[in-house]
Amino acid sequence: PLDITEGEILVSVKSDVEPERFYISEKARGRFEEALPQNKLGKETQVQVAQTIRFKSRDGQEVEGRLYTPGHQQAPFKMVIVLNNKAFGEGEKWGFNGDDQYLVQNGYAVLKLNIRGSGGRGEGFEKLAFGNFGTTTQYDIIDGARWAIEQGYTQAGSIGLWGANFGAYSA
Repeated sequence: PLDITEGEILVSVKSDVEPERFYISEKARGRFEEALPQNKLGKETQVQVAQTIRFKSRDGQEVEGRLYTPGHQQAPFKMVIVLNNKAFGEGEKWGFNGDDQYLVQNGYAVLKLNIRGSGGRGEGFEKLAFGNFGTTTQYDIIDGARWAIEQGYTQAGSIGLWGANFGAYSA
């Protein structure tokens, strides 16, 4: 349990290369200390940084995403395509994700796509998914898998899908 008292501030620090950390700051005493130390991956783990990728879907629509690859292996990799939880408005954001890092540390490439309907690319991009959950949104995922195969990151038969909520529907 975290015990915050009057005069203290809880500070959250986020990064793309380590888990979110929480600190307690107390200006009156000049105190700034870690409140909840944690590292699920262990101190010896080398965190992999994502690269931004872009490809054209079958109808010419540009799709972007993030690709993590295991630093200790050569391609082709087994791959997990991690899908957004929401149909609209939520897109893949740059930042640390323990699940992604766990997969990468265990030899999987992780591909996270901002398919049609994802946030962060404007209202027009979100509206491209309206009425198209079974077609163009799914094609974006399939075409992302094809892109990864063509680029040599993975092979046919070595790709799995992972998602919750809308991501589970898509999987």
